[in-house]
Amino acid sequence: MAKLPKYIAIAFGVVIIALLYVLAFVPAPQKKGPSTLVENYAASPDGHMKITSPALNGTVVSPVVAGGSVTGGGWFFKGTFPIRVVDADGTVLGVGQAVAAQGDWASTGTVLWSGIVTFKDPHSATGTILFSKDGPSGLPQNDGSFGLPIRFR
Repeated sequence: MAKLPKYIAIAFGVVIIALLYVLAFVPAPQKKGPSTLVENYAASPDGHMKITSPALNGTVVSPVVAGGSVTGGGWFFKGTFPIRVVDADGTVLGVGQAVAAQGDWASTGTVLWSGIVTFKDPHSATGTILFSKDGPSGLPQNDGSFGLPIRFR
C-alpha cells in the first residue's frame, strides 16, 4: 500500500479541524414547525389559556382583536366564550365573543380561538381584557376567567 502524499494528509487534517470547530462552536438551528407556539404569549396561572394577541401590557385600540388557544375544555359553550374589555376602575367598555377557530370546541385538547371586541373610550390609561368560561350550568365550580393587562392608546 502506497503512502499518502503529504499534501493530502494536511488537507485531511484541516477538514477534521474544521468539522470539530463546527461541532463545538456553531449552534444547531432551532426547529420551528406548525405546532410551535409563538414565543411571546400570556398564560393563565393554570396554563390552560394562552393569549397570543394582544401582547401582555400591549397597547390596544378599538376594536381589539384577540387570539390564542385553550387546553383542557370547559371554556366554550356552543363554540364561544365571552370577552370583556374593562378600564382600571372595572367599568365594562365593551363585550364580545371568542369563537373556536380550529379544533373541536368541546374537546379537552387544544382549541385555537379568536375574537373581536369593540369598546368605548376609556377613562384610564390601562385596563384589562377578561376572558371567561362560558358555563351554562351557572354552577360556581365551573366558573373561571383570566385577565390580560393592557394599555389604551
